[in-house]
Amino acid sequence: GTIDTVVPFELGRQLFDAAPATPKQFVSMPGVGHSDPPTMAYHRAIEAFFDRIGDGAATLPTPVDATLSHP
Repeated sequence: GTIDTVVPFELGRQLFDAAPATPKQFVSMPGVGHSDPPTMAYHRAIEAFFDRIGDGAATLPTPVDATLSHP
């Protein structure tokens, strides 16, 4: 939210701008802090997100072996 004192609003915007993903949408929550209860605007944004992605499963990249090997 715009009054977040944990993650400053401008930092969130900078992270969004730096993300290469497309499409993407920045959702601003005016007057909301970091741990405030979800607002109706929040719920509408989440619903809109799910409407955009539809009922299809996301295509995931091929898994990478992240097993640590010890000499």
